[in-house]
Amino acid sequence: MKRAATLALAALVVASAVTVGTGPAAAAGAAFISVDVEATPDPAPPGSEVTVSTTVESMHDDGQPYKLQRVELQETRNGSDDAVDSENPSQFVQGGDSVTVNLTEEFDQTGEFDRYVHLRFISGTGDVVEMVRPVTVSIGQSHPATSLSADDVSLSGSTDLSLTVANGLPNEVRGVEIELRSDDVSLMEDRHVVSSLKPGNEAVVDVPVRNVSTGTKTVEADITYLTADGESRTVSRTLSATVEDGGQPAEIDVTGKRVTQEGQEVVVRGSASNVGATNASSVKVAVQDGDRVVPAQDQASFFVGEVAASDYSSFEVHGRLTEETNETVTIPLRLSYTVDGDQVTRTVDVEYTPRTTPDQSAQRDSGILVPALGGLAVVAVVGGLGWRRYR
Repeated sequence: MKRAATLALAALVVASAVTVGTGPAAAAGAAFISVDVEATPDPAPPGSEVTVSTTVESMHDDGQPYKLQRVELQETRNGSDDAVDSENPSQFVQGGDSVTVNLTEEFDQTGEFDRYVHLRFISGTGDVVEMVRPVTVSIGQSHPATSLSADDVSLSGSTDLSLTVANGLPNEVRGVEIELRSDDVSLMEDRHVVSSLKPGNEAVVDVPVRNVSTGTKTVEADITYLTADGESRTVSRTLSATVEDGGQPAEIDVTGKRVTQEGQEVVVRGSASNVGATNASSVKVAVQDGDRVVPAQDQASFFVGEVAASDYSSFEVHGRLTEETNETVTIPLRLSYTVDGDQVTRTVDVEYTPRTTPDQSAQRDSGILVPALGGLAVVAVVGGLGWRRYR
């Protein structure tokens, strides 16, 4: 710690050289005062607030009382009209009493900075005494610095966090162990190790996480390491990163659907279209079991491959009708593809109304066809008997 401590014996006697004022000299009762100045933390990390504590204490019970009127934190010994920070305690210091005043300043850059505490006392007779005490503020890294960032979240709610450990210390650190925990995400690995970090170097640790939504996520990190002289140190950090949606991911849909019938088979042709903003790979279209429809023995599935964002690729798959019908049937098509390493499966339904053959129409409309005799076919018709010659 950088500290300035002074025992000022009889320093506050009105006749002293540091006295300011025109009042009469004190007949007796010298003030024995201790002034202690301390800056914490030491060293302080960049961007943090440093507290300069000034403690004024009366060393003798029978010392002359002085009121601590004002305390200022200045950048120069001579002082200026603009103090960095100041307080007006207006408290008497006497009989073993002490007064502590805390002043603060924020430092953004590393290094050592000289500061000066200016004190003003007033005696019981109105005499003014001013004192100046220096203090050095050190700004630097007391531990390796850590930060956290996040990739965009995928469709399945997974992403990778990037934990950066930077050694801002003057010497190498070894055996850096990082223990992680979080209530916001599911950590796939909660312990990571960096063998060593030289001064000014950094290491990036990939932390895969699951069950992630967009927004700010917090991870607690306990970091243990060995200094150059073998001292084991541990520091805990609360790290945050913002997870964002990477935009509309790849999504495969069926467009331009056309269904034709070849006997008992139905053939579905169309395009596997990527309506998302990222590429989809391993795209496959396959007929599934449905109501009166099953996959055909051949060509029931079609491997499309990769479909780029906003692009499409044609396919053809075959299904089979399990019974004769003129009612609309639904042909389920299962779409499977990979997006950012995640497997996606969805089903698209294609409706089709089967056509009927002429023989099937005749059977449904006319009744039962009896065997032909002498080139004539006899057909029984509901409500009467009809004759019809076929050539």
